[in-house]
Formats: sequence, C-alpha cells, structure tokens
Amino acid sequence: MTQRVRGCPRISIGRLRPFGIAVFFFLGIIIITFALGGFGISMLADSNNIAIGSVLLAVFGLLIMIFTFIWHLYRIVRGWIALTDGRPVP
Repeated sequence: MTQRVRGCPRISIGRLRPFGIAVFFFLGIIIITFALGGFGISMLADSNNIAIGSVLLAVFGLLIMIFTFIWHLYRIVRGWIALTDGRPVP
C-alpha cells in the first residue's frame, strides 16, 4: 500500500517521460557542441579521419534532437486533439 505525504504530489509516469525525453534533447545539444568544438575541445582537426568522426558525431546529436522535437510536437498535438474532443488529456 502506498502512503501519500500531505502536501507532496505524486509524480506520475506521464510527467517523468517528457522530462526524460527533454534530457535526451539537451544531450543532443551537448554532443553537437562537443563535436563541433564549442567547449574549446576541437574535434575537427587536420586529419580526415578525425574530421569525419566529428561530423558523424554531430549528425548523431542532430538525430537525437530531431527525434525529441518530433516526439514533443506529437504529444502537444495529441493533447490538443483530446482537449477539443472533450476527452481527458493522456
């Protein structure tokens, strides 16, 4: 049996999942920044192999960001559709 502390709201999975996906978005930003030398650690160097690896790492970070953006957009549209239909928001 779950006890509830007075004044402390329960944290549902519906609140944790968007937070976790948002963490992936910021992880993508960090990966792109690191790959393109934004932290003062330049991955782009004279060697072609390092430059290709840096570009691939930046593309990976961009894919993470695109996925999370589309997921958030889907959740917003799904919520608005539910609200206009008078159903509870999922």
